[in-house]
Amino acid sequence: MYSYIKIAIVDSHLAWCEAMAGYLSERSFTVLMYSDNPPAVPNLLDPSNLPDIIIISCSGMQPGSITIIRELKTRFPSIKLLASVVFGHNLSKETLTGAGVDGWIVKTVADPWAVMLQILLLCMPKIIRQGAIGRFSDPDPLP
Repeated sequence: MYSYIKIAIVDSHLAWCEAMAGYLSERSFTVLMYSDNPPAVPNLLDPSNLPDIIIISCSGMQPGSITIIRELKTRFPSIKLLASVVFGHNLSKETLTGAGVDGWIVKTVADPWAVMLQILLLCMPKIIRQGAIGRFSDPDPLP
């Protein structure tokens, strides 16, 4: 249903990347890539096939995560950045949005539906352009 929404997943924990990629793929999103090497991601992206959203781990404990987010937003301004943060993280909302983050989820408490909701909200213009907005009235619009 949402195969036209392309996603990349970046987190230093490969198991989390794989689990999120599997969950989103099962729900018909297109997962272009996932990586457990955040600093390499700006160079791993294919400019001819960019994701709509990058779900990226962001923590004050990870050196350079804000720098990577700024680089992604500068080089690829059309990509929406969804930060995954841990509960009690030490980065403020202002720091995240100032770096270019478009939304965030709390990884330790995020219900998978909350992740999908954030993705759908960030991609709403694309969903409307695809003419899929009417499908939300289906009995089970999100498989």
